[in-house]
Amino acid sequence: MKTMKKAMTILFAAILTFALLIPAHALDGTLAVTSIASARAGDTVTVTVSLQNNPGLYTALVGVTYDTAALDLVSVADCGLFGASADTMTAGGNLDMIPYRVLWMDNVGSLVSASGDLLTITFKVADDAQPGTYSFAVTCDANNTLDANIDTYDLGTANGSVTVVRMPGDADGNGQITLRDAILISRWLAGGFNITLDLSSADVNGDGIVNLMDVVLIKRYLVGGWGVTLQ
Repeated sequence: MKTMKKAMTILFAAILTFALLIPAHALDGTLAVTSIASARAGDTVTVTVSLQNNPGLYTALVGVTYDTAALDLVSVADCGLFGASADTMTAGGNLDMIPYRVLWMDNVGSLVSASGDLLTITFKVADDAQPGTYSFAVTCDANNTLDANIDTYDLGTANGSVTVVRMPGDADGNGQITLRDAILISRWLAGGFNITLDLSSADVNGDGIVNLMDVVLIKRYLVGGWGVTLQ
């Protein structure tokens, strides 16, 4: 009898220990940003937001917010997680509405229990955006997100960011540093040419001014032997 009690005590302790090792949120439905985004000034970038550990939902309503100093909203696209019978509604072409809301509701009363990609968001990085990290968030409206018991459910907030990077010397933005970049900067400085430059990258030495020194640095970098590194 004592042996059985001891065995039961050990088993209970093992179960309790295992339960404590499981994060409290592991079984809770949550929103999550599942892609890493980096871009240059003027680029467009798309990020994916997923619904993880779906508890079973009849409806969901989320709002998209973002740093308007560097990001413009281009589109929000449904990934079809709620299925063909669901009514998906967005703020339409009112892309300047903050938060930009997206609503899902199953029209036949079916419970949606699948987890996976929920929506994709496309941003355009402002042409004058400085290198740095700019945040965005997708937040659940708990009052309008209903679970299997038609009770409100909070999926929380998925936080993400877009990192704006620069490639010194790549004035035309094609991903390479070549003599074409040096020529374009020279023509831009001379004037009279219809030229668009990535000014952040054209400022090779990062002194805040685009001038002939930047052209010289590109040429020295390409020929080698001058100890010029562009980073």
